[in-house]
Amino acid sequence: MMRCVLIFALCSGAVPVLAQQPAAAADTAGDCVARAGADRPRDPGRTRLFLAATARTLPRGEGYVGDYFVFFPVVGYGVTDRVLLSGGASLLPGLSVDRQLVYLAPKLALVERPTFGLAVGALYMRLLWSELVEAWGGVGYVVATFGGEDAALTLGAGWPFASGGGTRDPWALAGVEWRVSRDVKLLAEGWSFPGSSAVPVVVGVRLLDARTAVDLGVVRVLSADLRSVVPWVDFSWRW
Repeated sequence: MMRCVLIFALCSGAVPVLAQQPAAAADTAGDCVARAGADRPRDPGRTRLFLAATARTLPRGEGYVGDYFVFFPVVGYGVTDRVLLSGGASLLPGLSVDRQLVYLAPKLALVERPTFGLAVGALYMRLLWSELVEAWGGVGYVVATFGGEDAALTLGAGWPFASGGGTRDPWALAGVEWRVSRDVKLLAEGWSFPGSSAVPVVVGVRLLDARTAVDLGVVRVLSADLRSVVPWVDFSWRW
């Protein structure tokens, strides 16, 4: 459960704003990226791929709400232009409020350039199994992304930690994103764990407009022993 790795990519795409634009028009322009003479909405889910985060943060004061598989909601907020704080708690049926999975994921962008980004962060999770047993763990990570918001390659590594100890060898991950049209982006990401030949991979599409992103995909573990495919669905709404 604690095996989550985050990856990152830097947002590119400058937003042109006319010097004497009205405020409302400036807000509208801020939701779009001008390219090849056509306005494209910015990706509302640009701070992540599927599960993996990108190196992109949110402007100060901007936020989003999202959900994974119905039972795992998340909220994110741009504390500054370079600091993003996100987290949430599960809504698993049959568990009391104090025994739900709690997760927190701060992220700091170290480098923000049009075609390169570097970020560090962490994912912390806690689960209260019983009154006597509490499990916690997570991963600290660093990632580098090459490319812009429409097409990027992300490489990263994470160092796990957990209440029960275990290996601290780094995990590796890679992800790609490619915008094929105004409202559709292709996504793929995969992880490699030390001492394991199994490689979890998620591939799919993101359907987006100026404020909403819906991800549809499949999860496949590349291993000789595992051949099943699991559907993936999540969404986010920017505010």
